Amino acid sequence: MVMNSPPNPDRPPPPMRELTVQEEKAIIALISESTIKKAAAKAEMGERTLHRWLTDPFFAAAYRQARRINFAQAISVCQMLAPAAMSVLGRVMSDPASPPAARVAAATSILKFARESIELDDLVERLCSLERRAQGEADPATARWREVEDEQKPSEPAAPPDNEDTT
Repeated sequence: MVMNSPPNPDRPPPPMRELTVQEEKAIIALISESTIKKAAAKAEMGERTLHRWLTDPFFAAAYRQARRINFAQAISVCQMLAPAAMSVLGRVMSDPASPPAARVAAATSILKFARESIELDDLVERLCSLERRAQGEADPATARWREVEDEQKPSEPAAPPDNEDTT
């Protein structure tokens, strides 16, 4: 049996329709189980059917959306726990009674997090700048620099009116 290729994410989504109850059960099972075989069993359907559904553009798009929602919830939990995790890392790193390997691991994690945070901030700023340029808006820093340059240029004498004789 030849499987269809997975849907192209650059292609527009297929026309929307309502998921069937069985499709919803399958998506929930796919998210909660570690294998397709286990998901098919949990959804009370055949494994081949589930494989076939995963090649269907509508079902695949609905499954991707469900996974994104699921992952967004996990990110929210991580963000909620981040201050406590950083506090624990700081305590382990600072505690002379902690084993040296634990102190090094905590310090490494803190430095990695700090570096990645800076890189992410820089990336967001670059992206925002590109979006402003694409929309024809001036970059705020560049626009202000040009204003300062314009203020520092000596003013040119006003041109005489067209109807006056300058001789």
